[in-house]
Amino acid sequence: MRRKSFNFGEVLGFGWRTMKDNLGFFVGVGIILFLMSSLGQIFGYVVQQYSGIISPLLGLLLLPVTLIIQIIVAIGLIKITLCFCDERKPTLSMLFDAWGCFWRYVVAGLLYGLIIMVPPAACILLLIFPSAAMSTPYFAMFLFIMAFILTVALSIKFSLCFYFVIDKGLGPINALRASSRTTMGAKWSLFVFGFLCSLINLLGVLCFGIGTFATLPTIMIAMALVYRQLSAQTPGLNKFGISSPVIQPSLAVQSGLSIRLRPDSAVQPIPVIQPDAGMQSPPRNQPDADIQHTSDNPPDAGNQPHTGIQHVLGSQPDPGIQHVSDIQSVPRVRPVSEKKKSSFLLLAVILAAAVIVAGTAYYLRAATKNTEPLNKDVALTGILYAEGSSSAVVDGKIVHEEDTINGVKIIKIHKDKVEFERAGEKWTQQVE
Repeated sequence: MRRKSFNFGEVLGFGWRTMKDNLGFFVGVGIILFLMSSLGQIFGYVVQQYSGIISPLLGLLLLPVTLIIQIIVAIGLIKITLCFCDERKPTLSMLFDAWGCFWRYVVAGLLYGLIIMVPPAACILLLIFPSAAMSTPYFAMFLFIMAFILTVALSIKFSLCFYFVIDKGLGPINALRASSRTTMGAKWSLFVFGFLCSLINLLGVLCFGIGTFATLPTIMIAMALVYRQLSAQTPGLNKFGISSPVIQPSLAVQSGLSIRLRPDSAVQPIPVIQPDAGMQSPPRNQPDADIQHTSDNPPDAGNQPHTGIQHVLGSQPDPGIQHVSDIQSVPRVRPVSEKKKSSFLLLAVILAAAVIVAGTAYYLRAATKNTEPLNKDVALTGILYAEGSSSAVVDGKIVHEEDTINGVKIIKIHKDKVEFERAGEKWTQQVE
């Protein structure tokens, strides 16, 4: 089995530098994600606190809506990190550009979840149904350890399936198979890398949560670069209808990978033949004896090929020049109309989120407003009534008209009741 490798420091260093160079962009992404998560928390709070007021159907609809938003954002984040790995600047609208692979991503996620749940489910079934092996000491502990190891191994083996769905457009089954082939020979490195990323993210959480604005983008970009590098080291991906990814020269130099040149999408690359400094230009209408003939027919006697220059279509290409058929094309650049559409979509989502948050806040204010009299805030235990000099016992203290106690103002003292006022709201309370 061929061993694959990637340098932890290089991929994390690339993620850190990219995060620093695009800090404003990631702050914007973080603000959008925070608003969306806050929106979900507000809806959850409303459903929990006022389940009798809000229709139960609304509470059931909130769960799939929240899940759909999370899936769209997850797809957008992967696309953004892959753009940075390709040394292209993404836009905030890419955070919601998930329509092309949404269902394939959902099915791949369901299959991924079912696969990694097989060992725990088998462990539970073995513990539920009686067997002779259950009498063995420490059998349950051994079973749990084995189930944990298998779960971690399967989760690592198929962890790159989402990248293949989004980046290469593979179906769920082929994405899982491509992930299995790509992670082969690198599972231990991926496990150690995941543990290291967890520690880095923990440090960000310990910094009052603010550090996650730096650690999360760093880890996600580093993971996307790991996917690129492992794919470049994986032969046989062409059986899934794809080829090894194009690694940018600056990243390939750091990782020590051999790369393919990326041509322009509209221009076919043609090798440029530079004449030797000491070569004299042949006379006009005279064939150069040092240049090979372009056709398959034998050259004329006066037209001898040059042994130092090979024809573009010759059978022996220059090893320093890559053949046209082996060069991959640049990923499709979205036209201006699609970019404008994505921008309008982003603006619509932000406006809708703002309207929903404002409406929810207004509803909460109306729902939490106490419509009952505020007579429970003070205790009226006695009245001493006399014309012009009446008094009352409120909260164990003797007060008179126009006095204020605990934020409550005494407006009028009657024989059997007292009028109170607080924050512009008046009520009448009788002696308890």
